[in-house]
Amino acid sequence: MALSIFIVDDHPVIKEGLPVMLEHYPELQVIGSAADAHGALAKLKYLTPDVIILDISLPQLSGLDAIPLLKAELPRTQILIFSMHEKEAYVHRALSAGALGYVVKGSPITELIDAIRTVHAGEYYLSSCMKKEVFQNYLRNRQDDPSTPSGYDLLTEREQQVFRLLVAGSSTQQISKSLDLSPKTIEKHRTNVCKKLGIRNLVDMVKYAVQLGIIDMDSW
Repeated sequence: MALSIFIVDDHPVIKEGLPVMLEHYPELQVIGSAADAHGALAKLKYLTPDVIILDISLPQLSGLDAIPLLKAELPRTQILIFSMHEKEAYVHRALSAGALGYVVKGSPITELIDAIRTVHAGEYYLSSCMKKEVFQNYLRNRQDDPSTPSGYDLLTEREQQVFRLLVAGSSTQQISKSLDLSPKTIEKHRTNVCKKLGIRNLVDMVKYAVQLGIIDMDSW
């Protein structure tokens, strides 16, 4: 039986071209695709792929924030990040959220194939162009993470989502639409985040996010 794949990417070259390239591997079968996380979640109510190939830079809801939603919908489906971002912070966030693999766009197609097979087997995979220390640091942080502020762990999964979207620059209305929640609920989550983290405003949130590695100073 072929290994089934679902692609989530808004770039036409990837969304349309990748299935064509994967056709050369008869043991792989692309069963669907979507250009954003919400579209993927809608289609995946009726599909159960073995592996989801997921981009990070998606409209409305990022791939990183979509991982927990996808895993909740399809806990047995493995997620492979396929992204242009090479920063260690992105790798840590992706793996912490539930992805098993991370491949940098521009890598040879053979590496992507290896990654698909590896995560399907339930094992971690990291792009060969990335240093081994990136993955070693992730595993070390899972066991003992003195650099991560403990307050973040007190946030619920939804509060963490709202926090990440806020520091990424999304407004209350945008977050409300992305998460399909009322603006009042988003504001409540925001208040809870501030209380739990001991911060007062968005500027403090951004500083905290930089410390946490969620965003980088060079992006501001």
